[in-house]
Amino acid sequence: MLMHSIKHKLVIALVAGAILLSGCGAEEATCGDYKKMSEDDQNKVVKALLKKKTGKSSKDAEAIMRMEISTFCAFADPETKIIETLGK
Repeated sequence: MLMHSIKHKLVIALVAGAILLSGCGAEEATCGDYKKMSEDDQNKVVKALLKKKTGKSSKDAEAIMRMEISTFCAFADPETKIIETLGK
């Protein structure tokens, strides 16, 4: 019984980890997610938002978009989806 319980908890932990790693893509990122992301993951959100808004990207546009997202997320609800909200 104890071994079954440990296996069950391990499976749940693995599934939860997989969801966390795959479920928070750039398209679904919230402000709360963004604040916790590595710089590389933040760059993915920036590029995805630029692609949605303008269809292209440049270093200058990325720097401006990073500031826009950071400023927006400083005041927005942590559950606000970045691309859904700013990509309009």
